[in-house]
Amino acid sequence: KSEGIRTDITPPQLRKRYRPTDITNSTDTNDIDYQTSITEVKFNWYNVFFDAESGLAYFEVALGTVEGGSSLSFGFQRVSHTATNHKFTGLNLTPGRRYYSTVCAYNNVGFQTCLSTDGVLIDTSKPLVGVVTDGVSLHDLRYQNFTTSLGGRWHGFVDLHSFIRYYEWAIGSAPYSGTDELYRDVMGWENTGLNLTMRREGLSLEHNKMYYVTVRAVDAAGFMSDPVSSNGVLIDTTAPQLMLCDQLIMEENFEDFTYRLNDELPVLTSNQSILTESVYDTTQCTCSCASDNHTVDLQFQSHCCCACGVVSLNSGIQPGIYHTSFVDQQSYLQQLTHCCCAYSASQFDVPSYTCVCDVEDITADQLGNYTLRGNWELRNDSVSQTLTESQFIPRSGQRSFLLRDTIISKELSLQVGVLHDIVFFANYLGVRGDSILKPPKGRVMGAGIDHVFDLNSHIWESEIGYGWRRFAFQFVPRVATVDFTFEPYDQSYTIVLDDISVYRCVTQPSSITGVTLYDTYYTTPNLLQASWVMYDPESYMNFYFWAIGTISGGQQLQPYTLIGNSSQISAMHLSMQQGTTVFVSAVGVNNAFLSNYTGSIGVNVELTAPIIPRVWDGQGDDDIEYQLIDTVIYMGYEIPYDRESGIKYCEWAIGKSEGSSNVREFTRIPDYTVGHLEAQHEMFPDDTKLYSTLRCFNGADLESQLTTNGFTIVNDPPSSTGASVTILYPQYTPFPKRGNFQASSDHIQFFWEGFQDVTGLESYECRIGGKFSAITEWVNVGLVHQAYFENLKLINRQIYYVYVRAINLVGLKSEPVFTSFYVEIKSPAITGYIRTTWDRRGYLDIDWTDSFSHTSDLKYEFIMGDPPGSDSVRSRLSTDLSTIRLPPSEVNQVSFYSITVTAITNSGLTNTISRLVYPASAAN
Repeated sequence: KSEGIRTDITPPQLRKRYRPTDITNSTDTNDIDYQTSITEVKFNWYNVFFDAESGLAYFEVALGTVEGGSSLSFGFQRVSHTATNHKFTGLNLTPGRRYYSTVCAYNNVGFQTCLSTDGVLIDTSKPLVGVVTDGVSLHDLRYQNFTTSLGGRWHGFVDLHSFIRYYEWAIGSAPYSGTDELYRDVMGWENTGLNLTMRREGLSLEHNKMYYVTVRAVDAAGFMSDPVSSNGVLIDTTAPQLMLCDQLIMEENFEDFTYRLNDELPVLTSNQSILTESVYDTTQCTCSCASDNHTVDLQFQSHCCCACGVVSLNSGIQPGIYHTSFVDQQSYLQQLTHCCCAYSASQFDVPSYTCVCDVEDITADQLGNYTLRGNWELRNDSVSQTLTESQFIPRSGQRSFLLRDTIISKELSLQVGVLHDIVFFANYLGVRGDSILKPPKGRVMGAGIDHVFDLNSHIWESEIGYGWRRFAFQFVPRVATVDFTFEPYDQSYTIVLDDISVYRCVTQPSSITGVTLYDTYYTTPNLLQASWVMYDPESYMNFYFWAIGTISGGQQLQPYTLIGNSSQISAMHLSMQQGTTVFVSAVGVNNAFLSNYTGSIGVNVELTAPIIPRVWDGQGDDDIEYQLIDTVIYMGYEIPYDRESGIKYCEWAIGKSEGSSNVREFTRIPDYTVGHLEAQHEMFPDDTKLYSTLRCFNGADLESQLTTNGFTIVNDPPSSTGASVTILYPQYTPFPKRGNFQASSDHIQFFWEGFQDVTGLESYECRIGGKFSAITEWVNVGLVHQAYFENLKLINRQIYYVYVRAINLVGLKSEPVFTSFYVEIKSPAITGYIRTTWDRRGYLDIDWTDSFSHTSDLKYEFIMGDPPGSDSVRSRLSTDLSTIRLPPSEVNQVSFYSITVTAITNSGLTNTISRLVYPASAAN
């Protein structure tokens, strides 16, 4: 009987939760994914297979680059059915490649079951290093303001074959160098696992000292990367320092900024000339001519001209300077072309000449012959010029400096390691570009600074148009000798500089008044400008906030606003009210995020100009319209005032039109509270009108001016050429006076007309005079045109005179105009009677000769009428004769007639005699 046969129709089976694993040694059952060896591979299949029917017969093992494969040359190898692991040796594996170990279990009936490991990667290199930053935030921390902890952050460590298993970090006072242990003198290596951010507390770090975080990575194969350190973090536990920059090192306002010749001018021969440019002091000109009869001209504006040539005898032309002008289209400046000409001519020859012409600008070919006063240096092929007040308005003084395609440089000696401040003012001359004026940029370099300053977007010193801009840059020189340069940023730009200053700064105690406001009073309601200087020698300044309020530290006008790293700022969006007090506050933050506060003193907003109540011409308190010719001009005024900022000063000017100063320039008044001014001046022509102007400035430099209504200079008295005087004679009888006789001896009445004066008349004066003496003194009768004098004691039959003269508004009196009159106060005396006679032909003769007696010539009025009782008048006539004959046609011999004769004096006084005429038949 045989033992029998067991039927087995299934391959070996696998136990759950078991599978082949890559291992490092025969006793290790833990699966590995990476290994460093390239010569052998071990794997284990313990307790993976079983076969309950026929049992396990043997195993076959293989190694390949894919699961179940046997790509290596040795193929499958048989091993005992009792084996649980196997080691492949003598290999030459490829780094970075994954290899799979495969085991096949065979049972006793020949069935098999194969299974592979998950593979092992060959790793022969250490991890690649990444980047380490200070701090635990996303960005690298350069500074920190605490000393008890330090953090680090890293990324970018990679392993090309396996993976990073964990990191280690250390803290030290130096970065890793491989030569010392300072990189971990604060904290040694610590395992961080796979954390990429760590912070260590409980440290005792030092102020103003750098600390570094060092990191290394360990991969799955056990390789360790090189240590990598951060760029360090500076411990800064102090706030920014408030600085006072007032120690002046250098100041340049270009008032004495001139060009000088390095060498003396040469000796010239006949018919030669040379022109030098922009020599400030013409006494520095040195030149001579080879012959004594040649001419040297050394004086013309700021140029030297050395011209040698024979004087033309027939034309009188001499060597010298001749000039013409042109307009420089690039800078819009009125330039002056100077020509130095040497003439040569004999008595009969036509003059010939040789001229050298150039402009005031220094050009490249002349730079070798010129240096600049004040140790400034011109570089490059450049054009530069000092601009006078007539060409451009300097910020201060009379000159500024123009740069056009130019570099200007100066060497300064400074204190190393100390904060300095360079302050300068810049303006520009526009250039043509797209038919507009382009505000340019400039550049300043030196002492580690390289700043471009933009004239279009910076602080305006002038609120209207483009004015002077103030720029300030702080720097710490690292060397004792610093070369500062200024240049236009672009060749098409023209920069004008003025008032360059360099200051040394010192630390000042924290102060609420460290902000500088450019004005004592603000005169523009929407513009405010401020600056301050803070410095942090450890972490440097990061940014500033500033605020504007109506109380110290307040934010009523503007809340705290971030302005970056600029410590000079302007606000143009404000709405400041008259009388408001404005304060500026600034907070400076360093890179360690420590801050310091400072502020300004209060500045009042002053929008109103001074008040000048009244001004007038004249020495007294009343305004005059005219003034007698004099060398003294007077002006009066009510005291000006300004209740907000007070009166700073006042000026007085005199001109020939309202507000002008072409007679006397504006001159500051020593004491504006006097109220009266006087000035000596030359004589003026008659009828010149002058105006005085008072101009006052308040504490905010706002001005008011008020001009008088003017007065006219008068040199001449009133004119009496067309004037006349007329006497108003009284009439006591029906008979008018004759000639210039009047019948009154105790009064006289007269009027006048025709006096003229450019100023107008103030009054008239009258006087009565006799033939040899005055009867009355001059009497001012005002501005009336007639006068009445009474209580006189005039003598009969005497001649008298009436005088009138006019007085103008400045008191000048005209020549008197006069007329004469006689006094006649007695009537004619009756010394006879009227005699009548009829002749044969019927004529009536009437005779009153010697019937009246008087000293003057008499006139007579003859009246013949009907007999008494009748009102009819037959005849009336005036006559100088004392006889009359009436013809028969007017009288008849049979009628009665009444005859009356009245004798009349020159003054109109009368006496009368009468007679009755009888008919001829009744006549005796």
